[in-house]
Amino acid sequence: SKPSNGASNIIPPPTSDLERLFSTSYNYCTTNWCQDSSNSLFTLRSDEIFDDINKCAAPYVDTVEAAVSSLVSDPIINQELYDICTYYDNYGNGELNLDLTCVFDGLCG
Repeated sequence: SKPSNGASNIIPPPTSDLERLFSTSYNYCTTNWCQDSSNSLFTLRSDEIFDDINKCAAPYVDTVEAAVSSLVSDPIINQELYDICTYYDNYGNGELNLDLTCVFDGLCG
């Protein structure tokens, strides 16, 4: 992002798995990367206008985020999926971790 004086600001991206998958990431992208039609780098087909592809104003839908958060908070909801998506961190501290992309895939199909 560039302030009015032309200097650049460093915008830190989402850091945790939950942030990278859901609302924090969505808000980061729509706040920092959406452009108006005059600044867009997209090439439109002849039958398209910018508003056909611009979804930056679309509201965030939290249905999947809520389902993943529920499973993280209470694994008994779907113990089999939870167990499939856990792994040991053999490169770090050896603790049991939950792969949220696995959970996401398991819940969404």
